[in-house]
Amino acid sequence: MHFRRIHWVLVTILITLGGAAAIWGELYSMWRGQYTLMNVGRNKQNLIEFNANKVVEKITRLFFGQNDQGLPAVRLYISQQSQANLMKDLPDNIKRWQGGHLIYPDGKLQNVKVRHRGDNPVNWAYSKKSWRVKTTKKRLIDRVRRINYIVPQTEDYLAHFLDYEIHRRMGLPTPDARLIELFINDQSNGIYLELEQLDENFLRRRNIMPVNLYKGEQQNNQRQLMIDPNLFGNPRLWKKQSNFNQLSEDNFSDLVNFLRVLKDAQISDTAFENLTEIARIENWARFAAFQTLVQSWGNNDYHNMRLVSDPWKGTIFPIVHDTSAFLWGDDEKFIFDKGANTLQILYNQSSYFLLTKHQILKRIIDEKLLLRLAEEMGKLLPALRISESRDENHHVIGAENLREVPNDRLLGRMRFVHNTSSKA
Repeated sequence: MHFRRIHWVLVTILITLGGAAAIWGELYSMWRGQYTLMNVGRNKQNLIEFNANKVVEKITRLFFGQNDQGLPAVRLYISQQSQANLMKDLPDNIKRWQGGHLIYPDGKLQNVKVRHRGDNPVNWAYSKKSWRVKTTKKRLIDRVRRINYIVPQTEDYLAHFLDYEIHRRMGLPTPDARLIELFINDQSNGIYLELEQLDENFLRRRNIMPVNLYKGEQQNNQRQLMIDPNLFGNPRLWKKQSNFNQLSEDNFSDLVNFLRVLKDAQISDTAFENLTEIARIENWARFAAFQTLVQSWGNNDYHNMRLVSDPWKGTIFPIVHDTSAFLWGDDEKFIFDKGANTLQILYNQSSYFLLTKHQILKRIIDEKLLLRLAEEMGKLLPALRISESRDENHHVIGAENLREVPNDRLLGRMRFVHNTSSKA
């Protein structure tokens, strides 16, 4: 009896120490991510409530998690050592590739490289982390080599997927996206957005010749210090994700010319005409119509800008990146004309641009795109709820500045947008 009592005491101590170590590891990650990096927004967090919620979630999922098929399953295998390597000396190692395995769509287990994705600590400082997977050059997945698995920062999961689907159905070049349930080492990690990486493969798969694909980002640790963060005022703030193979990687002459013409177009009619030949009205009006439909303008002067520059045609146009559909203010007003960045603000002063945008909007509304999508997404809700029932970390982290919308209400919002646009 005495030995049994000692045994249970030791077990209790080990469990307590294990739990304390896990909590300490997460606290350390949160501290490193939010309080040792510059230009990172700090999210208030009640740590006692946060960890209590985790325990409650784990117990709830244990007893009430469903075993039925939910969203499409993606199975990723990463050793504990590789995961530990990524979390060493945060954030220095989060983007250093580690070995892993992925079950391909054909059911075969293949070697891949894995790392964390994202500069905002919300992507990697907590239990549920965002991932980037890189296949070998000889074993692509449908001609895609890099795939992102992104943690939705709010529980209105459809909002993180719908923007890409609307963008695609408007006939715009769009990275493949879908909602999936990610299993890591056969343990459900919950609902993720699977998203194709914007790179040369993305261009080739859409029959776009290898051209310059520019990334504009001046937020979090990508912010350059002691310099104005306006992307449309300085070509040095941009990076290439794909390079036009006729010129060197450090050649930014097309971007330099575009930004110079944009600056001159603020005061010169001639320069404005030149600008419309580079940033063609049809391309930018279609993207502006997309932003109006999803009511999101996150692609702005300092954040989330991705531009395709085609030196063959001498044109530059935007690509959707990291927006979230159907977020709105407390008054729930629908906004028709808003400029998200310097170029769009200038184009909003052009009657031809506004006419083109509203003609595109009318065509999309007449085709009942939003109504058809709302019906399709409604059919996805049962699978979404099943996958969510297995997610021990589904509670929102660090997104208190966003207004969450229940997924079923989000579909109602789509119908509202359709009806409002139809009457305009």
